[in-house]
Parts: sequence; structure tokens; C-alpha cells
Amino acid sequence: MKLPRVAGCLNRAPARRGRILGLFLGTRGLRAGWRAALYVALWAVFAAIGVLLVIALWKTLKLPPPQKSHGGLLITPMLMTVNELAIGVPVVLASLLMAWLEGCSWRDFGLRGTAPFRRFGFGVAAGLVSLGALLAILLAGHCGRIALANGSLRYGLEWALVCLAIGFVEEYGFRGYLLQALGRGIGFWPSALATSLLFGILHGTNPGETPVGLVTVGMIGFVFCLSRARTGALWWAIGFHATWDYAELFLAGSRNSGIATSGAMTSFEPQGNFWVCGGATGPEGSVLCVVVVAVVGIAVWRSFK
Repeated sequence: MKLPRVAGCLNRAPARRGRILGLFLGTRGLRAGWRAALYVALWAVFAAIGVLLVIALWKTLKLPPPQKSHGGLLITPMLMTVNELAIGVPVVLASLLMAWLEGCSWRDFGLRGTAPFRRFGFGVAAGLVSLGALLAILLAGHCGRIALANGSLRYGLEWALVCLAIGFVEEYGFRGYLLQALGRGIGFWPSALATSLLFGILHGTNPGETPVGLVTVGMIGFVFCLSRARTGALWWAIGFHATWDYAELFLAGSRNSGIATSGAMTSFEPQGNFWVCGGATGPEGSVLCVVVVAVVGIAVWRSFK
């Protein structure tokens, strides 16, 4: 008996479709919504396995629990690396499996496009300038103060690698296959809105997050979707995301969704009205950040054709 070929099976449409089967299959195979649901389910399974492995390894090695600073978590490069592996490996595995089932390459989900290094470099520069401008505005308005901390070259390199991983994992996870699959069914812009809303909601699990911070995260997620629409790939978004976090976590040493980091080069402390300075959330909790992100979105729309 000849077994059916599995690779590319999601794109095959049945010769006949009944009413029930038609809910799942269309003229192009499995419907877009079910593809997105399958991707999320695969990620959840792989992530659950990964979390169990991390917990078992943590207990086996008798590693210390995360420390706290001023009531919030104190994140080290090692702890963040473990977190990104627990999230990123399932993202890559789920994308690889979906690519196999669709008969394409995992790079087709936003990792192609022209001039990837140049796009990535533009994103790196834009992320640094944008976060730097936000901090400069806060300091000029006496909404915070900054002082030297105990950062070192080693910490700088470690946080650079960690933030690069964060940029890749979150962009490829939210605006890779998931955005592409939903776009086939409901159109690109509705899927961009849906994934950005999900991006913001999931950040609500972070300690110290505020409504303004969630709005900011959702907006920046939509800007990243916009960059993919204008450039055809994720490279600009990965560069921007990585350096925004790097400037926030290491260069400025500010809080990110209430999370403090160890080994930062400087230490930024908010002052004054928490709506303006961001309070315990960090600069992303400031209404001024909403303005900065909106300006970035306009710049992306006008800069890339």
C-alpha cells in the first residue's frame, strides 16, 4: 500500500467537499484560520515540553531563583537566555513543521527580501535613535535622572546577544508564519491588527505593565507589521526590536514592563507624574512613548516604498 505524501499536504484540496469538510478545507487546502490555529497549537506543545525540561534542569543544577529589585524581578543575561530558548526553540520548530506541511521553506515566513543586512542595519539605527530620543525628552523635561552603573564589556556583549535573540524570536513568532497565515484568510491589515493586539495582550503578563505600556507595545507591533508590508521581510523589525531593547535594558538601565536588569551601563530612574515618566513600567509606560512610536510608524511608511 502506497502511503500519501505528507510534505505539502496542507495545500491539497479534496476532490469532493461536504458541508463539514468544507469548514476545514477550501480550494487551496486547509483554510487559513486552521493553519494559524495549528501553528499556535504546535508552539504550545513544544513550549510546554520546553518549560518542563527547563524546570527539571534548573532543579538538577540547583540554580538560584530569580532575584528581586525594588519589588520587581531582576533579570540577568543567563535568565533571559533561558527564557528566550524556551520560547524561541518552539517558534522555530513549529515554523519548520508548518513549512514542511506546506511544502515551502521556513525562510519564506519573512526571512527573505532584498538587502537583508542593509534593512537590518537601518532597523538597528532606528531603534537606537528612537529610544535615545525618548530618553532625551524625558531627561530634558525633568521626568527622570540617569547615573552610571556597574556595567562592563562582558555584560554589554551578553545583553547584545540576548536582545538579538529577543528581536528574532518575537518578530519571527508573531510576524512570521502567524501573520502570513492569517493574512491569507482575512487580509494583511486585519491580520496585522489581530497579531498586534495579541502581542500587546501577552505583554500584559509582565509584572509592572500598565494600560499605556500595553497600548505602546500593541502600536510598536503594528509598526513592525507595517515594516514587513513595506520591505517584504522582517529584517528591519528584528534590528529595531533588538536595539530598542538593548538601549533600554543595558545602555540606559531602565525598567522594561517593570523588569529590572543586572549589569546595565547606566541607571535611569523615573521622576514625576507616572503618566509622563512611565513610572515602574519604564519609558514604554510614558504617553510620550506613544508619540515616539507613532512618529516611527509614519517614518516607516514614508521611507520604504
